[in-house]
Amino acid sequence: MSDWWGLWGWFVYSGGGSLFNADRTACGLTEPGSITGLQFMADLFLGPDRVAPPPGLEGGVGETEFHAGTVGMFPNGRWMTPSDRANDAFDWAVVEMPKGPGGNATWLFWGAYVINAQTEYPQQAWTVLKALTSPDVQAQIAALGTNIPSNKAQAAVDAFLNSKPPADNTPFINGAAYAQAEIPLFTGNWNDIVGGQYQPNIDKIFAGLATVQEAAQAACDGANPLFK
Repeated sequence: MSDWWGLWGWFVYSGGGSLFNADRTACGLTEPGSITGLQFMADLFLGPDRVAPPPGLEGGVGETEFHAGTVGMFPNGRWMTPSDRANDAFDWAVVEMPKGPGGNATWLFWGAYVINAQTEYPQQAWTVLKALTSPDVQAQIAALGTNIPSNKAQAAVDAFLNSKPPADNTPFINGAAYAQAEIPLFTGNWNDIVGGQYQPNIDKIFAGLATVQEAAQAACDGANPLFK
C-alpha cells in the first residue's frame, strides 16, 4: 500500500479506534482500538510472516506493483478505476476492504460542490450546482469510473453499476453501509496535526524506529497542543 493517512488510518478504524476523540478536540491514536489496529498493520508488514511489501509514498508503492502484476491486491479508492482501466493488462476486480480485528471498516471520501455564501453571483452559482448534481451529469461522472453518484436517480445509479471494468461495482455500495466519513477537522489545522505529527510517527513504525505504542504516544503528545 501507499503510506498516507487514508490507508494507515483504515487500520486504526478497523481495530475499533479513531484518529480523534469523539468531539475531535484531541488525538485518538492512543486509544485501545487504535493501538489494536495499528499493531495489526505493523504485524502484516513487519511481523515474522511479512505478508505485504513495505509501503511507499502515495502514488507509488501499491499502484505501480499492481499495474505490473507483482502484487495480488492493494487498497485504494474508487478514483483508481480509470488508472486500472488504462494500465492493467489483466482481468481485475474490486472487493470490500478485509475485516480488521475490530470488524468491517472503510472510508467514505467525498467530493463536495459548494457555493461561497458571499459570492457575487448566487443565482448563477446555483444554476451550475443544479447542473452538476443533475441525474444526467452525475451519470456521466459515474460512467468515468471515478465516483459514486451523489444523485440517487436510477439513471445515475445504473450508469455507475454498469461502468466496467470492474465487472461488479457493488462492493463500493456495500462498503458505504458501514463507512466512516472522511473527517473534516474544525478544531485545528489538519496538515499540522495529521501531516506534521501523525504521519512522521507512523513512518517510524514502518522504519522499525518505534513500537506502535511509542509512535502513537509521540503522535498524540505532539498533536494535542495543536487542537483548539
